Amino acid sequence: MIEVKELRVNNQVNPVGVGKIEVVGWKLVSSARNVRQKTYEIQIAEDRKFSCVIYDSGEVESRQSVHIRIEESELFLRSAEMYFIRVRVLTEQGEKSKWKEGCFTTAFLHNQEWKAVFISPENERDWDKSKGYYLRKEIQMGKKVKRAFAFTTALGLYHFYINGHRIGEDEFTPGWTSYHHHLLYQSYDVTRYIKEGANMLGAHIGAGWYKGDKGSARTRNHYGKQSAFLCQIEVLYEDGERVSFCTDTSWESTESPILYSEIYDGEIYDAR
Repeated sequence: MIEVKELRVNNQVNPVGVGKIEVVGWKLVSSARNVRQKTYEIQIAEDRKFSCVIYDSGEVESRQSVHIRIEESELFLRSAEMYFIRVRVLTEQGEKSKWKEGCFTTAFLHNQEWKAVFISPENERDWDKSKGYYLRKEIQMGKKVKRAFAFTTALGLYHFYINGHRIGEDEFTPGWTSYHHHLLYQSYDVTRYIKEGANMLGAHIGAGWYKGDKGSARTRNHYGKQSAFLCQIEVLYEDGERVSFCTDTSWESTESPILYSEIYDGEIYDAR
């Protein structure tokens, strides 16, 4: 019996935050020996039942099962959307596998789709502070949510929360880059954390590499003087309506128990 396993998009299983499909690949498992793939088929759809297929490779004669490319001109994707992908293969012995299904979620594919703005509890007079800050905002979901994706980043370091749940397991996000030229952001599927009615968004931010003590000279403010946070949540309701929830001046802030936090020197935490 031939079986397709570990269907990957961009070398990840069910990735979130795909800018474009770079490569598709999979593993073949068989109970027999010397089994080789003869053809493969790839389909991508907007729904789990594959009733709305937006890409169909047809039967492609190839032994290749890794680094398979799909031309951008053959596939039109929307931002902040979940898509479903499946693959099946035919062996040289004439045995056809079952479909192996997976999914992927797109990021923002165009810069103009960002509606959120950076928010900061600091001003330039706080250039020498390495404190932690809490940010929060209550949002209302008026209807049942089908899917929700969060796109988050910071000037500094951050943790992100929804209704008290830490989102993701990443540390030192968004990562150290040349902030004036390139800033990373994280993409999360937060559907299971969002409920109908009131929801509380929160973030914990700190100086990090952006404004903190850095380098062999131990100087600070290499990129800026204020830590800041940015978040945009894209929600799809069950009835098809789409809404965005973004960081803006309506968010509240307060100092956190972290009195001091630096990459080299650790933290001072006031547990009172």
